[in-house]
This record gives sequence, structure tokens and C-alpha cells, in this order.
Amino acid sequence: MAIENARKAGFENISVDLIYGIYLRALQDWVKELQTVFQLPVKHLSAYSLTVEENTLLHKKISQQKLQNIDEAQSLQEMKQLIETAEANGFEHYEVSNFALKGYHSKHNSNYWNGTPYLGFGASAHSFTGVSRSWNISNVEKYIQTIEENTPCFEAEMLTSVDQYNEFVMLRLRTKTGIDLEQLEEHFGPDKKACFIRALQNINPLYYKIESQNLSVTQEGLPLLDTITAAFMYE
Repeated sequence: MAIENARKAGFENISVDLIYGIYLRALQDWVKELQTVFQLPVKHLSAYSLTVEENTLLHKKISQQKLQNIDEAQSLQEMKQLIETAEANGFEHYEVSNFALKGYHSKHNSNYWNGTPYLGFGASAHSFTGVSRSWNISNVEKYIQTIEENTPCFEAEMLTSVDQYNEFVMLRLRTKTGIDLEQLEEHFGPDKKACFIRALQNINPLYYKIESQNLSVTQEGLPLLDTITAAFMYE
């Protein structure tokens, strides 16, 4: 098996990706898949609900009724099974789609969720300064040519204060630690914090919790994360 071979080859920090909500698979098969994963030398797990994207073969076949559409109830059931099994095996659910043993959180992805600036090199690479985002041209030959000619090879966009606020809220709500309300006020001012608190009044208290100035989404709220996040968006 690939994971076992990787461990034998000397790789100690191994992560796997899984997809749930696949209608052809029964719940018991998903349970067996999870049991198999957690018996392997895995330190990190990313799991995503199957999403049907437009202009794909899957979308076309569902539209033609050649395949069934995704069953949301099944997807939710499998998500709950995933969370329970992961936690029973000592994996922390530290981001909506990510689980890890202690000390094995993804440093790379955590930088995105925390809004840390980053610099990308190479064709199609993206960069982020905190107030702007840029992306290099995708054509490799043209990218090399621009490097040799010392000419710009990227496009960029400036993020408005509203963009920055919305991204701050959206990304941090995905994490277990959630939003530091004091940090939100420090970054965006008391008016934005007041707007956030007002929006909170329209959300079921079962779907969030506040501990030491940190607001995070509860397990009951996770299936509704997109709806909850939308309630906080500032236009």
C-alpha cells in the first residue's frame, strides 16, 4: 500500500485526503474506509464533501439523470462519522476540513487561514501581502521570458477594507480557534466589531461559542458554516 511504502521509505509525517458524500458508497463502507485510514501511520487528514462543479462530466451526467445527485443527508451523516472517528483516534479537528495529531497541524495551510503574507515564485504562483493579492502568468515559456527581460509577469488586485474584513471573518471561522474579537476590533475598528456582534444576534446560539474573546463555530454549526459566514459578510 502506498502509505505503508512511504513510511518504510522513511517518511514520518504522512497526510491523506478523503472525499465523503459519494452516493454510490454505503455508510458502512465509509466507516470501513475510516477504520483503515486510522490503522495506518498517518499524522494528518484532510476530508472534503463531494461537490458537483459545473462543466464537469459528473455534472453533465447528473443533469441528464444518468447519475443520482448528492444526498445531503448522507453527506452530513458521513461528516459526523468522520468527526467522531477522528477524535476517537486522537486527531484534533482544528479546521473544518482538517484533522491532525498533536503537533502535526498543517503549517502551510494555517498561514492562509491566519492571513499570513506569502510570496509565490513560478508560473501561476500567487502572492499575498495582507492588502493586495497577485498572480504570475501561467504560461511557463512566457514566464521565463519575462524573468530574462526583467519585465513584470503578474497581475494584482488591491483588497478594500471590506474585502479584508470579509476574508478575515471567512477564513478564521473555518478554524477551531475561530475569531479573536479583540483582534477583529484592532484590525478593523469598533464599528466593524459592532456590526459583527449585531449579526451574531441572528444566529442560533447552538451554532457558536465564545471563550476568552474567541468566537468559533460549534460542531452543530459546522454543516451550516457557509450560511453562518454569509450572515457576517459586510457589503
